[in-house]
Amino acid sequence: MRDLRKAPATLLLLMINVTAFAGLWIDIGTLEGPEWVRGLLLQGAQFAPLSLDTQWYRLFTHMFMHGGVVHLIMNMYALFIVGTEVENLTGTGKFLLIYFVTGLCASIASLYFSLFMIGVGASGAIFGLFGFSLAIQVKENYTEP
Repeated sequence: MRDLRKAPATLLLLMINVTAFAGLWIDIGTLEGPEWVRGLLLQGAQFAPLSLDTQWYRLFTHMFMHGGVVHLIMNMYALFIVGTEVENLTGTGKFLLIYFVTGLCASIASLYFSLFMIGVGASGAIFGLFGFSLAIQVKENYTEP
């Protein structure tokens, strides 16, 4: 818990994701089959025909939705690991900027590569944090020959 006190935005994102998942589960009434997928679509999952039309907010809302319990747990574990590191390194404001910019870029890329797929998850933003962390580590460890 010590790391999370130094990373309030990471903690907030973890709580929002878990709360959103629980709320969706209660609202939809199941985690199974087509009812779950339909419910996610109705609640703001990314779907190119809707996202590219008038529902651009789906580029962000899908980042707080997950396809199942395992998907949620794996993403939240990854967010905890890399989020605390990046937020401690950059500060809360820059961390949130990196998170949402990389998440938006991943959303746009997803639209291009999966035109008729329903997309949910924070993976794009989390991979963006991993990429940022890798770039910082390479920069800090780079030495001129």
